[in-house]
Amino acid sequence: MIYGIIYKITNALCGLSYVGQTVNLKRRIYQHRTGDQFIDKAIQRDGWENFTLDILAVCNSKEELNEKEVFYIAYYNCKFPNGYNLTDGGEGLPGESNPFYGRHHTEETKAILREKNLGRNCGEDHYFYGQHHTLERCLVFSEKHRGETPYKNLLKEMERLQLTYTALAERMGLTQPALSMKIRDKLSFTEKDAENLVIIFDRPIEYLLQRDDGLPTILTSRAGEKNPFFGKHHTGENRTKFSKMNRGESPYKNLLKEMDELHITYRGLTILMGVSIVNISRKMRGERNFTAKDIAKLVEIFGCPAEYLMARDDGIVVTPSNRGKTPFKNLAKELDKRNMTYTALGKILGVTHQTISDKMHGKKRFTEKDWAKLSEILNCPVEYLMQRDE
Repeated sequence: MIYGIIYKITNALCGLSYVGQTVNLKRRIYQHRTGDQFIDKAIQRDGWENFTLDILAVCNSKEELNEKEVFYIAYYNCKFPNGYNLTDGGEGLPGESNPFYGRHHTEETKAILREKNLGRNCGEDHYFYGQHHTLERCLVFSEKHRGETPYKNLLKEMERLQLTYTALAERMGLTQPALSMKIRDKLSFTEKDAENLVIIFDRPIEYLLQRDDGLPTILTSRAGEKNPFFGKHHTGENRTKFSKMNRGESPYKNLLKEMDELHITYRGLTILMGVSIVNISRKMRGERNFTAKDIAKLVEIFGCPAEYLMARDDGIVVTPSNRGKTPFKNLAKELDKRNMTYTALGKILGVTHQTISDKMHGKKRFTEKDWAKLSEILNCPVEYLMQRDE
């Protein structure tokens, strides 16, 4: 039975090497590319593409793993300063072999360590304080993270529809970090996710979630016996209560009536409008305002006047939310074409969502650098994007 392996990483730029042991090579490589050890920093500085990986030995026990690690570190002479290894190897043992085994830091020591690390690399003490990544560098980061996914077909379809991670997350009812982790294989897609992907991209799920590493795609689910409510049923009273909670609270009775006539559910309406189920649910309950774009889509879907669909039974007059109030109509139009949110645009320009919102509404000014980036991103002339309808 294979217990673990001995591997060697070599920097092609300077020839220095590192010998290590692991029981999970994929996880160890990820740790090297994201960690803060001596070898990790070298990999992050010079780029993983400039390193080569060799498997030196396959071991059947922890003892053999430690012995061969010591041997190969000496054989390749890769202990600092001749390499990246800081020790002779074989000493990183768990349990009783660890010199700190059975001991604990005192509260005083914990307080000292906490005080020492508090605020470390924050604010003006951070080496990158006051600086900003260039657009080219941001695109490199984006391509690097996207390239880590085994779901190449899914990325291809996102690019075909010009969907960002944020836009796709909103349509699936997920957060952007959750979707990012699923695409990078840190979390598993659920059966509900699979259904949403098929609806959004109109492609078979076998194609969308086909992995290029040959591993099978396993969808997590709480369906069937895994569901804690398996074999149980809600009473008619509860069903009526839930229906009243979810739909009866809506002040848009005319809109609900049109949805019922066309047998359109909330889920179906979200697909037609390109928003998340949470988003449409809150708007239907009056917790958020419909945007001018939302209202135009509703008129197109139901073929009814906006005044009729947006009539509220509480007498409140509907005012479209702020995005439609921007004086930069051409810029807003180009953003809508690409399903680009203010948050996504803010990340590209290196500012917050609130700053983008203020600039779009004319409360703050776009800088010349902002306009240059926008022109490059949207592939439109600056004069066209800057045009105001005021």
